[in-house]
Amino acid sequence: MPGEDVLQCLALEVKGGANVGIADVGYLGSVLRYENVQMAGLIILHELGKQQEKNFKLKMALVGEVEIEGRTYPRMQMLTVREILEGARFAMPSPAGRSEAPYDADLFSHKRAD
Repeated sequence: MPGEDVLQCLALEVKGGANVGIADVGYLGSVLRYENVQMAGLIILHELGKQQEKNFKLKMALVGEVEIEGRTYPRMQMLTVREILEGARFAMPSPAGRSEAPYDADLFSHKRAD
């Protein structure tokens, strides 16, 4: 995986319930270990408590990093729906096959015509 030209595969888990647990992070970690996946993202609806967020981020950091296109990215990341609506995105390179258009040119970046 080191030195890849493009991102080949990102696993995405979306959790809308109020009972998101550290086991969900563990599950994503197992996807990274046993499937042909370079990165994983967790999207959650509800904000986590401070200690829970700290625990999630620590467990995610233990998964390590991946080098793609000469840059290093965390292999596992988390965003809340609020963060996404405010414009946050996962730190990642352009997906495979999208190298001619910047990642920001996705459907979430376009303004709606009202």
